[in-house]
Amino acid sequence: MKRNILLICLIFAGGIVMSQERSSPIKFSLIGSPHLSWLKSDVVDNEKGPMYFGYYAGLEFDYFFEDNYGFSTGINLESTGGSLTYLEEQVIHFDAGADTMAPGTKMTFQLKYLDIPLGLKFTSSEIGYTTVFADVGLNLLINTKATGTATDNNYVKEPISEEISMFNIGYHIEGGILYSFGNNLSLVIAIEYRNTFLDLTNDRGAPVTDNVYINQLGLKLGLAF
Repeated sequence: MKRNILLICLIFAGGIVMSQERSSPIKFSLIGSPHLSWLKSDVVDNEKGPMYFGYYAGLEFDYFFEDNYGFSTGINLESTGGSLTYLEEQVIHFDAGADTMAPGTKMTFQLKYLDIPLGLKFTSSEIGYTTVFADVGLNLLINTKATGTATDNNYVKEPISEEISMFNIGYHIEGGILYSFGNNLSLVIAIEYRNTFLDLTNDRGAPVTDNVYINQLGLKLGLAF
């Protein structure tokens, strides 16, 4: 699957490069973003755990319909996660079967997604070598792998796709700068906040359903062409 995704990215990149030769409104960037993520539950018996270090990397495409306004999209591979401490008994659906976690169990989720963002980008006019920009929009997230580590019953990175929703939708807000090196090459530096709208977990047969959301704060770095 990773090879297929890489091939798609290369095809997109090649298409964008050829488009740039014909039309300047289309730009693309190679980006990476280390981030800190955490889980938040709407049930008081589920306590938020420590922050989780994650990242994503991929390609970003911008189409400017005006000099300072445009659409942004792309394709990223993301690794993220977080943990919750269950103060009451909690049934977790591992791929090998369901198991009941004792009160006080900390459950850490390690998650991988295919991320497709769609946003609006706003840029300032270039001041010296620097352009300021902001980007707001939505993210379609497709879960490609999910594992869980629990302090009860010695679970370590156990497959847990039965517990995790395959699809999610989130939003992003970011702001940063482009520093131009000339010849249409710029350094991208931005701060980004992301959050999901939909419940992370499936709640299969749980007596009390909860909604768990992923929050992220990251540093976005890249090269824009």
